[in-house]
Formats: sequence, structure tokens, C-alpha cells
Amino acid sequence: MLNTKHNNAIIYAGLFCAALFVCLISCLNPFGLTNINNDTSVFLTIAQGITRGQVPFRDFYDNKGPLTYLISAPGFALGRFTGVWITELLFMCVSVFFAYKTALFFGSPVFAFTGVVLSFIILHNFFEVAAGSEEYALPFMMVSLYIFTKHYFSSKRIAFFELIILGCCFAASVFLRINFFPLWLGFCAVIGVETIHKRDFTSLGKYLLGFLTGICIVTIPVMGYLILNNALSDYINQNIITGSARGFSGFNMVRFIRSFFIITSKNFCFAPLLAGFVWLVKDRDTKKRGYYMGYAAAFILTVLFHAVIRTSFDHYNMVLTPFLVPAFTCFAVHIYTYFSTNKYRSVCCAVFFALLFSMPIAQWFYDVYVSLHDTTRTDLIHTGNIIDEHTSAGDTIIFLGFPARIYLFTQRDTASRYIYQGSGVDYEPGAREEFLSDVRTKQPAVIAIENKEGRFDHLPEWYAPVYRMIENEYRLLSDKNGYFLFRKKD
Repeated sequence: MLNTKHNNAIIYAGLFCAALFVCLISCLNPFGLTNINNDTSVFLTIAQGITRGQVPFRDFYDNKGPLTYLISAPGFALGRFTGVWITELLFMCVSVFFAYKTALFFGSPVFAFTGVVLSFIILHNFFEVAAGSEEYALPFMMVSLYIFTKHYFSSKRIAFFELIILGCCFAASVFLRINFFPLWLGFCAVIGVETIHKRDFTSLGKYLLGFLTGICIVTIPVMGYLILNNALSDYINQNIITGSARGFSGFNMVRFIRSFFIITSKNFCFAPLLAGFVWLVKDRDTKKRGYYMGYAAAFILTVLFHAVIRTSFDHYNMVLTPFLVPAFTCFAVHIYTYFSTNKYRSVCCAVFFALLFSMPIAQWFYDVYVSLHDTTRTDLIHTGNIIDEHTSAGDTIIFLGFPARIYLFTQRDTASRYIYQGSGVDYEPGAREEFLSDVRTKQPAVIAIENKEGRFDHLPEWYAPVYRMIENEYRLLSDKNGYFLFRKKD
């Protein structure tokens, strides 16, 4: 017993280290001054606004789900970037823990640990956006995959409280990003068909009641928050209507098929597809077959819904991590079996995986080193200090272009809810006109523009009215630290 407890302690310590090593490359880690990622700057600016009494969608324009900002707000209020980084670490620890519990259904603790570590080494390659919807969705997906796996691989049926948890996880994921539902769709569809085929309508009713209860537990407070703050219509417009329009813009079948293969070809992300196919062909276990079908369907649907959008953003692949865990665990078992006749098979397996994953492992350690020694954030700190020193409480500022980093380093609020222009905003009718009207009406105390090789007039032509304002009503405050700052004349 003592030996088992000792081994478990070692494994759990290793799992924590895996989560920590992933989070060390976050641009929010408190041990360096790495520049804030573009998307992260948007999410955290909105989280910062929440701590100041502002409301997503109503006071800030963006097309992600409300939980992307709300989850970061408590940590930001308590410790700014460090507080959000601790939130990231907690979420990653939950993800790793339930990944391990899921992997135990496919192999012994050593193999399960190996499968989890390999999966999170791959996740590291896609971890570009800190405090983003993909990262925050991971624990909800991992918990749900564990419950589905337990349903098929153990003698216990899904308990009612587990159904509620599944509904909560589903709703939370959709409130992070509206296309984060395929994992539940794949497994629930298979379970539903199986239950109907057995004519077990009592269980079907229990499944629906528990799942819907979980959905309501998350949906009611989130929707209530939006309704009470007069942000519901803005949420529907920005997240559902405009977000969907952006996702499906320029869709064509050739690009869609190409996207599917590009997504699955990145860093062994084809492994779940291959594993699902092999399981369905070789394993004749009647009960487990339902799991294999749900697993394969959920993975394919996840890739399909991301292939509709685009392929150039690697951080989308983070949501494939839960599917990697069972596949890599089984792979580790088979490799160990392959070396069964070798006296040094443990060493052979370690060398094999070290060579196979040598590039991701090397990249992992390199990124950790860089993140701990990077100091590029200092330019933003200096810029924010200049703005605060030359403005007063109640003054507003505006940044022209993309992203929205500058707002995180100043005490001043934005003069427009369009804290960035371009990207998803381009799909919002009337956005440019509303932004220009905000700038003309509110007359921000400082207008900030990124310094592009000594030029500030590098933005599209529709910014011309703001340029005229700068020429007539503003003076140059600073052109240092990578930004032009223009101060309104007294």
C-alpha cells in the first residue's frame, strides 16, 4: 500500500509538472515579461473592463463567448496578469488530472502517464493564445471525455450528477465558443441511439433531464448577467450572428477538404482518427464499440467544424488534445508490447518516444527558456506610463488598428467599444462608422498608433478622418517604445 501511494504521489507530481511546463510558455507567466499575444490582449482588456464595471459586448466588441472574459476577470481583479496565469494553471491541472483518469482505462498508470505527457507535449505546440477560449474549454472537455469513457469501460452507468456535470461542461464550452459542442454531440448521439434501440425510455428521460439541468445551471446565470446589463442583443449579434458570418465567409468545398487534412496532419493530430478506425475494425467488444463510434464521430465533427473556419491558426488544434490522450496511451502500450522480447524494453521505449517527439520536446524547452528571459513587454509598460502621466482620471484613449495591448498598461478607458479594428470587426455592418463617430464625439485625450518604421499613417484609407483630427487637434506626445502617441491640444 505504501509503495502504491508513493508511486501515485510521483505520478501526480509529474502531472503537475506537465501542467506547469505548459503554462510556463504562457505570455502571462509571472517569471518573465513576454509580449502579450494579440488575441490575449483583447480577452484581457475586456476582463479588465469587467473589473471596472464594464460589460462584454455592450462596452467592448468581440466575437468570443462571454465566459472567455468572465473566467479571467476574478484572477485579473486579484493579481492582474499573475492572477490570470494562476487561473490558467488551475485549469491546466484539472485538464491533466482528468486526462490521466481517462487514460487509465486504456493502460496501467505508467502508460497512462506516458499518454498524457505526450498529449500535452503536442498541446504545447498549439498553445499560442493565453487565457483563450480553447484553453479554458480543455477542462470541460476532459471531464466530459472521462465521464463518457467511464460509462463504456466500467460496469457503472452514468450517474445523475454526472449527467448534470456533462450538461454544465457542454454549456460552459459553448459559452466559450459556439462551435465547441462536437465532443458532446458525437457521444450523446451514440448513447441516444443505443438507448432508443434498447427501448430503454426511462434511461433516455433520465439522460435528457440530467443533461438539460446541467445546461440550465450554467446558462441561466450567464444569460441573466447579459440581460441585467443590457448586453444580450449585443451578445447575439457579435457572437452568434457576426461570429458565424465570419466563420462561414469564403467557404468552398475545396478549401474545406484541404483544411480538414491540414488540421489533422499537424503534430500527430491524425492519431485519434487512426485509433478510432483501428478500434472499430479490431475490437469486437459490443459495449466498447459504442465508445469507439462516439469517439471517432466526436473527433471528426470537431475537425469538420474547425475546417469550416480556416487552417492558419494553430491554437484551434488545442481542442483536439482530449482525443489524443486515449490514442497516445494505447500507442504507448503497443510500443511496449513490441519491445517485449528485449531485455531493455523500458529504455527502448523511452528512446523511441524521445526520438519520435524530439522536435516538440525541444520546442517545449526552448519556449520555456525564451518565455523566462523575454523582456519585450517593457515597451508597453513605458508607453502606458507616458499615457497616465499626461492624462487625468476620466480621460479616454483610443488605439488605431490591431491588437489592443495598450489598454492593459494604462489606467485610462477606451473611447470606443471597438478596442481593435479589423479582423472580426470587418464582418460587422456599420462598425467603422460607429468607431469613427465615437472618436469624433468623445475626443480621446490620447490617440495611439503602432510605429511602423517611423510611420503612423500606415492604416487603411477609412482611417483618414482620424488622421485629419490628429493633424488639426493633436500634438505628438511620443514616438518611442514602438508607438506614436498623440495628445489632444489644450
